[in-house]
Amino acid sequence: MKHKIIMIIIVTMMLMILTCCARGVEDYPAAVQWNDNVYLGSGDFISEAEIGDKIGMISKNVSTFPKNNGEANAYPAGSNIYEIRGFSSKESIAIEDIGQYRIFNHH
Repeated sequence: MKHKIIMIIIVTMMLMILTCCARGVEDYPAAVQWNDNVYLGSGDFISEAEIGDKIGMISKNVSTFPKNNGEANAYPAGSNIYEIRGFSSKESIAIEDIGQYRIFNHH
């Protein structure tokens, strides 16, 4: 009986260790690199009336944190980048997301 209890404890501990180690994939916040600045997604959306001029588009989707201009980790290549009326693009930008516009703030 003792051997069964010890074996159950060992197996349980091994499963816990394997579960913790399997989480090696890092989660990154939604981010885009534009004009040598990193912008983080705020989670907020704005209306089309608040959108300014188109200033570019995402050139590459990456699975990590973006390091080069035009890279984003939450939007596909070809997604449009816009100015937000009343804000400098050095402060905030918007990315079109299926008819909605998500705010990204300079980090």
